[in-house]
Parts: sequence; C-alpha cells; structure tokens
Amino acid sequence: MIAAGFVALMLAAFSSIGFLQSDEHFQLIEFGAMKLGLVDSSELAWEYHAKMRPGFQPAIMVVGHRLLHAVGIESPFAVVWFLRIFSGLVSFCATLLLYLAFRERYQWDGYRSWFLFLSFLFWGAIFVGVRFSSEGWSGSFFLIGFALYFMTRKSTWKMYLLIGFLLGFAYLFRYQVGLLVFGFFLWLLVIEREKWKNLSLLASGVIVMVGVGVLIDYWFYGDWTFTLLHYFDQNIVEDRVSDFGLDPWYYYLMVIFLMLIPPFSLVPLSLFGATLIKKPTHVLIFCLVPFLLVHNLIGHKEHRFLFPLVGLIPLLISEGMRLFVDSKHLRSRLVRIALPVFLVFNTIPLLTVTFLPLDLTTPLYKEVYNNYLEPANLYYRKFDPYERALPIRYYRRDNVTTVCRPDFNTILINPNKTQLLATRRALKPDDVKFEYTLKYKALPDWVQIFNVGGWVERTKFWHLYEIRG
Repeated sequence: MIAAGFVALMLAAFSSIGFLQSDEHFQLIEFGAMKLGLVDSSELAWEYHAKMRPGFQPAIMVVGHRLLHAVGIESPFAVVWFLRIFSGLVSFCATLLLYLAFRERYQWDGYRSWFLFLSFLFWGAIFVGVRFSSEGWSGSFFLIGFALYFMTRKSTWKMYLLIGFLLGFAYLFRYQVGLLVFGFFLWLLVIEREKWKNLSLLASGVIVMVGVGVLIDYWFYGDWTFTLLHYFDQNIVEDRVSDFGLDPWYYYLMVIFLMLIPPFSLVPLSLFGATLIKKPTHVLIFCLVPFLLVHNLIGHKEHRFLFPLVGLIPLLISEGMRLFVDSKHLRSRLVRIALPVFLVFNTIPLLTVTFLPLDLTTPLYKEVYNNYLEPANLYYRKFDPYERALPIRYYRRDNVTTVCRPDFNTILINPNKTQLLATRRALKPDDVKFEYTLKYKALPDWVQIFNVGGWVERTKFWHLYEIRG
C-alpha cells in the first residue's frame, strides 16, 4: 500500500496540470518569474507591492527553473511539473515518517490497516501532496518535524535543533502554520513537560529559520522587510482579506464534511469531538484547536486554508478509534465492512485527482506554447484565456498576441500569418465563413462515452482552431 501511494502521487504530479486557486500561480510561479526577469513587477498581484508574501517558495521556483535550464529544459510546463514532482516527494516523506512514528501505537491490525490506508491512499492527501502551494508545503514540513520528534524522543541536541529548523521551514511557507507550531510547543511545555534545554533548542531552530526568511525576503523584495508584519497589517488590521468575501462560522464544518466523503466524514468529526471532550490533553487537540479557532474567527474562509491539516487526518481518525472503539464486535465491523466501503467511495475522487488535469485552461497554454513558435494572433470572443485573476505571463510566449473579436467573421484573413481561435464551445459549421482546423480541445473524445444526457455539449471548455488561409 505504501508503494501504491507513491505511484499515485507521481501519477498525480504528472497529470495534475494547472492550479487550484490563483495564489498558487500568481503569488508563487509569477513571483518567481519576476525574479528571473520574465515578468515585470508592475504586472504582479498587489500582495507583492505590499511586501506581505514570503519569498521562500518563489525562491524554490527560481532554483528549479535555473536547474532545468542548465540541462537544456526550457519549457515552463516542465519546470512546474518538476515542482509538482518535488512537492509529491516531500509529501511522501512526511507521510512515511508520520506512519513510522505512530504505527506501533496500533497493536490491533485493524487500526493499523486504517492508518496505513488513510496515510497513503486518501484522495485528499494525494491531491494536496502534489500541489506546489504554500498550504501543501507548510503542512508537509510540519508533519516531518512533528513525526521526527516522536521518532527520536530523548535524542541528541542536534536532532532537537533539526526539528526546530523543520518547524521553522513550515512557518516560512505559510505563516498560519505558526498556529500549529504554537500548539505543539504548548503541548510540549504543559503536558509533555519537555526539558527547558530541549525547548530552547527547538525554539532556536525556529528563530534561525525566521532569520533565514528575512534574508530571503531581502533578496526577493530588494530591501529589508518583515513580511509577517505586513501580512498582519494588510489582512487583519486593514481587513483587506474581507474584500474577498465573508463566510458563515460553519463553513469549515461543511468543507470537512464534504472532503472526507459523506457519510463517512461523520466518523472523523465525531472522533475529534470525542477526543476534545474526553482527551483534551492529546497532542492533536493542542495543535488543531488554535489553528481551527483562529481560522474560524476570520470572516473570509477558503477550503484550501485547511490543507495543512490533511496529513494529520489519518492520525486523528486512528487515534480516535484507538481511544474510543473498545468493542471487539465494532472493531471487527470497522475492518470487514467500513474499510472496504470507504475504499470504494474513495476510489472515484482518487482516480480523478490521479489522472485528470486540475483545470482545463492550462493545457491550452501548453498547446499554444509548444506548437506555435512563430508570430500568431489568438482571437477570442469574450473571455481572454490568458486573463485569469491576473494576466498569465509565465506560460505565454511573446510572439502570441490575443485579440478580442466578438464576431469572428470580422477577422481579416492573412495567409502569411498564423491565426488562431480560442472558444469555450465548439464551433458550428455556420458560425464562421472561413475554413478552420480543430487543433485542440480540453476534453478528449473518449469522454463522449460518459456523455449521459448531453452534459458535454452543455459544458464550457476550451477549443483551439487554426484558420486556414
């Protein structure tokens, strides 16, 4: 099952082209492209000019880009594919370490089976694991530091310092994960009663990494800045985060319920509630409660904000079953009935995230980038495919010019220049007066097998045509 999880991660890294949310691209990939001289800073998101985003992850993108260019690989899609592979490897290491750290707690094979399956084949973990996102990387590095602590208790001072470095890395990727780190430190101090010397080593590691982050931010922004203060000022003091919408207090409950596959999602929710009431000193409670409480108090909520917690879900469920499921009859049912049924319900989203692209627009960029090196005009009716939350620059060659033409019949045909059409629905024979050739469509022909009720015809997805002069 461990091998199957690794294969699923690598397949997902290969297939999951695109980005889930605009920050994943515009505040990581485009930020890195700016440092490479490929994008002008005036075209970046407002967060860059507010100096509120850490430069650590864009720096990784810059290194990946330069490494691949050094060996002759220049495609931006190859660079981002490399970053997804790297993300998957980091995620796999984090998952494997957490499994090795806690598997001995589950002497009964049934609990261990649940822990093993959820750790390596839960669809949410595969999905988040291959994203080159702050949420995924911060969660992975927190898990690595967390797992190493339980694997190497009473170890040398070097190990405590290393764990501090790893927790500091998690903070550098996403400041909100500092809430997980805070909860973990609080548990070490109050419940575990860790020696002050060891706590000092852990804290020193975190502080050193904060200092490293300041140095990287100086490289990234060109002057000395403390991005956490700017982040807090813009999103909390100025409340700019509310400009992106407000959500009800129960938003995250709905997200968790849906992501963990209903009705099975009632199990982890119930186990978390039972652990909170009956075992409030558990390390998971100390880590999760501050994180969830602060996120719930903020009006603007997004499901991705919970992604750093995905790696802890297998441990939360397994610990809950170990603590509260005592009946042999119930334990038997968990393995003989519940686990196989959950496996079936998990299969569809698992296959989806493993084999399908994340969005249907980025593959269009790849088609144009790879096949049109000469000057070309790309016409669209209403929606410019290269305009998302902001203009896409990293995936676009300078030779391609986008032009709005609500009526394609007004295009002046030029046989000496490549002319392309990008439409969100298939062209019909009487739509235009000129001849054209279909070059690409986001949904392949085999999808027609599942075209029950004609949903394919009603779905908007990109088609690319080349005008025949």
